[in-house]
Amino acid sequence: MRLQMARVLICLGWAAWSYQSAAQDGQQGAVRGRVVDAEFFQAVPGAELSLEGTQIKVQSQDDGSFFFNEVQPGVYTILAGRSGYTRERASNLVVSAGKVTETEIRLTAEVVELDDFVVSVEDIIQEASALSPASLVADMQSFSTSIGSEFLSKLGGGGDIGNAVKRLAGTSVVDSRYVVIRGLSDRYNVVVLNAARLPSSDPDKRAVNIDIFPSNLVETIVSSKTFTPDMPGEATGGFLNVVTKSIPAAPFVNFSVGTAYNTQSSLNPNFLTYKGGGTGFLGTASDRALPGSLKITNLDTLPLDNPTFRGFNPPSIAPSQEVANNRDSSARLLSGRTMGVDTTEAPMDFTFSLSAGTAIEDFMGGRLGVIGALSYAKAYKLKRGFRGNDSLFRDPVTQQNLVQTERLFYYEEGEESLLAGGLLSIGWQGDEQDTIKLTVFSNLAAEDQAQFAIGEDDSTNNMDDGFNPIEEGLPIIRESLVYTERKLSTIQLSGEHVFDDDRDIKVDWAAAYAWSSQDQPDIRFSNYGFDIPNNQFFGLSNDIPGERFERIWRKLDDTNYNLNLNIEIPFGESSNGKERSKIKFGGAFDHSDRVYNTENFAYKVDFLPQPIGYSIPRVLGPSDRGGLTLADQIGRADLTDSFQSPPDFNIDSTYLARTRTPPGTENYIARQNIAATYVMSTFNVSEDVEVVAGARVESTDITVRSGSEFDSLDPLAGGFIFNDLITGEPIPIEEVLNPGIQATDLLPAMAVSWDFAEKMTLRSSVSRTIARPTFKEIAPVLARDPTSGAFFIGNVRLDRSEIINYDIRAEWFPTPGDLVVLSVFSKEITSPIEAVNLGSIQSVFNEEAATIYGFEIELAKKLLEWGPLLDDITLGFNYSKMTSQVELTDFTRAGREIAGLEVNRQLQGQPDYTMNFNAQYDNEDLGFSAAIFLNITGELLYQVGGVSGSTVAPDVVQETFTSLDLSFSKELFDDWQLRFRVGNLLNTERRRMHRSATQTGAPFDTSREGTLYSVSLSKKW
Repeated sequence: MRLQMARVLICLGWAAWSYQSAAQDGQQGAVRGRVVDAEFFQAVPGAELSLEGTQIKVQSQDDGSFFFNEVQPGVYTILAGRSGYTRERASNLVVSAGKVTETEIRLTAEVVELDDFVVSVEDIIQEASALSPASLVADMQSFSTSIGSEFLSKLGGGGDIGNAVKRLAGTSVVDSRYVVIRGLSDRYNVVVLNAARLPSSDPDKRAVNIDIFPSNLVETIVSSKTFTPDMPGEATGGFLNVVTKSIPAAPFVNFSVGTAYNTQSSLNPNFLTYKGGGTGFLGTASDRALPGSLKITNLDTLPLDNPTFRGFNPPSIAPSQEVANNRDSSARLLSGRTMGVDTTEAPMDFTFSLSAGTAIEDFMGGRLGVIGALSYAKAYKLKRGFRGNDSLFRDPVTQQNLVQTERLFYYEEGEESLLAGGLLSIGWQGDEQDTIKLTVFSNLAAEDQAQFAIGEDDSTNNMDDGFNPIEEGLPIIRESLVYTERKLSTIQLSGEHVFDDDRDIKVDWAAAYAWSSQDQPDIRFSNYGFDIPNNQFFGLSNDIPGERFERIWRKLDDTNYNLNLNIEIPFGESSNGKERSKIKFGGAFDHSDRVYNTENFAYKVDFLPQPIGYSIPRVLGPSDRGGLTLADQIGRADLTDSFQSPPDFNIDSTYLARTRTPPGTENYIARQNIAATYVMSTFNVSEDVEVVAGARVESTDITVRSGSEFDSLDPLAGGFIFNDLITGEPIPIEEVLNPGIQATDLLPAMAVSWDFAEKMTLRSSVSRTIARPTFKEIAPVLARDPTSGAFFIGNVRLDRSEIINYDIRAEWFPTPGDLVVLSVFSKEITSPIEAVNLGSIQSVFNEEAATIYGFEIELAKKLLEWGPLLDDITLGFNYSKMTSQVELTDFTRAGREIAGLEVNRQLQGQPDYTMNFNAQYDNEDLGFSAAIFLNITGELLYQVGGVSGSTVAPDVVQETFTSLDLSFSKELFDDWQLRFRVGNLLNTERRRMHRSATQTGAPFDTSREGTLYSVSLSKKW
């Protein structure tokens, strides 16, 4: 006992000294129990126990006790035997992530010597738990489902985990990276790695984007949909734990390589890119960095004013020699970085993964395991569709508010993406139920997007005749080049210790340090017109904020420290196979820092040249080979026209300058401290009823310190920044520069579990949680969206949301591996945070309240009982229906009534329903498997419309979207395996449309991404 206590103190001291953060180690579970004589209830020592479907075997101790550690979540059977006793099984043991399942096995003494007669269903149980997207992790404290590594391999194939996560009941993935659970957006969900919190590498979102996790490095994904006090207080919709590969049962080496063909992008010579574009081998951010001499400039040393025209240089408007030198220097520094889009032939996608692990059985009195893994993937997508901006106007005759299209574009967008990751896991398991684990995870996600859009503008064209910009004669052209590089690394150290005495006290702790970044170097945005009849480019009126030709360098860096300690003390005796009653308490501390900086530049174009290389005007397009667009020429003109002819003549008809709107430099420093403590108790009211009750106290301290210049925003915002949107009263400048949130919340939770019939359980839960805004949402900083051209600005008076959650769930396990689950839920949200589109400006507000309610059905069926021909088939199905209602503030309601928008609207981001179906065939004798996966996400409110001055923006609705995937695999010789997948077989168009109360307008965004055919070859040693 003293030795164990010393180990615990050493581990806790190490964690505290490291100042690292972590959460409870929830990667795997454990099974603990006792073997006794069925007649005399005496301990049976020396019994051999095996966990069927695995290689794990243990032996009961002198007191009959045994312990299986490092068990993946799922449903298991234990086979126990000893000389003189008949062999017995303990079936349907549910192992939950981070939990210890207890059982008792009673052996009956043999009277007559008989041959063993064992009907084994362990493979069925194992496959059902690993492959079904709705495989139940029947935790007594939280309603959970999980996805295993085999299911991930069928869907992922070297990509990220997003395609698998959307298969969970009530879960959808928006924009391929943002998780929505039960209709609640990312801010209401917590995504963690090995139960440890991570900083987000995306300034737009609070939760971690799931597209940064390579599927090849992930062992299990566990989704918990009810809050318990040992979880973070933001786990309203769900707590998604991404569990990486861990200690191996035996030495192994796995290797996989694959390629894929996209019907829309692969080998297409018209794939959009640009000179100097691409993600390189491991990113190209360093090649795009802002030159130091440009970083130190400002509006005085690189102004937008005082251009000098050809042959005309009056002293009154001539720039200073310093300004002229800076313009010349900037032209030379950026001369090789084009502003315009080009085309090339896209290669096929590529994936590679390598993992290896080993175990040392006798290492410092325990077992040491080491796993290393690498993953690398390149993919190419070409999207085609329409994008538009709509507004609302009142018909003078009918007095109805109708949708009016202001701008409509046909666009093409090429995207090259890179996803690379590495994992190192070192774990030690002692003989006395002590474990210590070190996990190092690092990854890089990069996307390079090139967009060319051509369309009409209401200020220059008559759009009543429909979209036909060439015939109209005055098309608007928009080109954007956006490279984004996101990095995330974490070091996690965790431990678990069980004091093997009468009380079986368990202590687990974790510490982690994580750092993430998002770098967008040299974003390039161009917006201009082309007069076809006169073969002449022309500038646009100031219809949207900002300049016509912008270059932006944007960077954020986050660091996060997290500490977590949990102590669990069992009491009483176990009964009816249940765990003993217990009390659990602990605490956590989470600290995050963010540094954000944007350097904004724009080109002043006072001389609009004619197109170069055009034989026929109508070849206007993204390819430089067809003729140079204005964006293509800017860099050349800048270099040509920015030079000095001493002593007193300068030419500056095209030059780079600092911007006024947004300010030339924007930055903020943000800090978040979340401290929490909790206590909860699990106790058995009777043999069939278990109650979990407790509370968490969580304090929030968020501060933002802005360094931007705000005076220049007044003409643009018309008081938007400095006036409260509800009261209209001016906001003190100190509050604008230093927004934040300080609060302490009591978060109680209670859950009841009732085994009302054999293999049937009814669960209920009620809890209180919170949702916090992101740093960006409260920072008064303008951020340009290069795709839409709109600006986002934070709301300095944004507050957190408070939520009351109600859940009821019925579970039935008719046979091993089968399940039927029905859930009903409701959530009442006070001050929900809603993103609102105000036309050219977007922001976020607190509405009064919101209610969301719905139900979920989850089914999994192994067709073993239906005949021998169906033995190898498993069916899975889940369906979720959600309904929500937002109670608007008086200010928002009045604005929507004026605009003619629905005042009784749903919650933003909440789909009407989600549905998943999968059918899987696995024939072990043939080494062949096949699967089909269907996913349908119902209509959702993608963006909320609103009113800002005279601008009235309609809502944006994402229409129902369906995807269908296929997967096939065949084992070859010597553990080689061939996989073939078909992704997005239907190639359904994704449609997001402007909509008012009575009318659907132009597309906000429509696109198709093509069907993906992939093949991979893997080898196991």
